[in-house]
Amino acid sequence: MKGVLSVDDEPAMGGYYKRFIEDNFDAVFFSAETSEDAEDILTDEPVIDTVISDIIRPGRDGLDFAQYIHNKYPDISIFIVSGYVNPIKGKLEELLRRGVIKGFLQKPFEISVFVNMLASLKR
Repeated sequence: MKGVLSVDDEPAMGGYYKRFIEDNFDAVFFSAETSEDAEDILTDEPVIDTVISDIIRPGRDGLDFAQYIHNKYPDISIFIVSGYVNPIKGKLEELLRRGVIKGFLQKPFEISVFVNMLASLKR
């Protein structure tokens, strides 16, 4: 993992992820609050190989954004984190089955599970 982009409309989450990624991995960290901002960062920062995205946020939701990333940047690993699953469970399961999304964590989660999920990319 070389570069990680967090996409979450809660700015505190970006700081949370940043701390644990920098403590556990040798990776550059980027953060965006919207899909549109994330698209700009992906265009400007080719080092990004991992995206961590919330599902529910203003504008394009995290699952639609994951499909967009997968289509445009197929080598980027996408992980979804969310506290809201029931309304979109079928779509989430389909994207996981098709390999669009590499993993899913439901908030709240243990940080060790988060770190292990990202570490699985090295295997």
